[in-house]
Amino acid sequence: MDRTVKYASLATLIIPIAILTIFFIQVFIDGSKHIDLGFILGSPSYDPGETGILPVIIGSIYIVGLSSIISFLLGLGLSIYIVEFVENERIRDLVYFVIDMLAGVPSVVYGLVGLGFIGYVLGAGRSILTGAITMSFLILPLTVVATLEAFRSIPESLKMTAYSLGASRQEVVTNLLIPLGLSRALTGSILAVARALGEAAPILVISGLLFTKTIPLSLFDEFTVLPLYIFNLVTRPQPIYRELASAVIIVLIAIFMLVSITSIYFRLRYSYRLYEV
Repeated sequence: MDRTVKYASLATLIIPIAILTIFFIQVFIDGSKHIDLGFILGSPSYDPGETGILPVIIGSIYIVGLSSIISFLLGLGLSIYIVEFVENERIRDLVYFVIDMLAGVPSVVYGLVGLGFIGYVLGAGRSILTGAITMSFLILPLTVVATLEAFRSIPESLKMTAYSLGASRQEVVTNLLIPLGLSRALTGSILAVARALGEAAPILVISGLLFTKTIPLSLFDEFTVLPLYIFNLVTRPQPIYRELASAVIIVLIAIFMLVSITSIYFRLRYSYRLYEV
């Protein structure tokens, strides 16, 4: 019986990894032959042999970068408020309930609300700014959970010691809570970045563009992102478009890996500097 459970558990680990490995190998075989400098720095074209993805990459960087910064700052402030300033359990439970509700809302609803309120009511239009703000609220629950776990991992004895030595609540937050929890919060926020990088539904509602030749230079410019461009390519019947979609997938994975490595690097560097102090 124990051996059966052992092999069954091993199979549940190996089978998904094997499927993903086969998928990535196939994507790499199909897409690697199309990746070159012209593909990365070029603009989308109706001629598949001349197409590029630079405007799409720039649009994705705008959305992911801005939404990650906005959601991280909001999540950091909300987490500090929950951990240090909320003493009423009912209020804390209400905040948790709202966070859970936000996490369960379909992403397309965020797109509709963002377009209606930010785009039309506030006048931002179908722009990068509308997409970034909308996406920041979409990934906010993940950011809040990551920062909450980071702050909760700090030993309570450290805070009690600081208070017993006469430190104010503001001093505990700025000199203890944020320095000790920030590195873990940055690492946990990688999941939020991954979701922002891979989301298509809310951006489709806001942008409405699957294809653009114009590089967005302003926060009020129209845009599209890599997942939408992948969708645009895979819906075309010719085999070369599926190969181009594989090439874009490789670029998308590479960007995510670069963001992850950068986040981990800054986390380790910040941790080392903290311990040196």
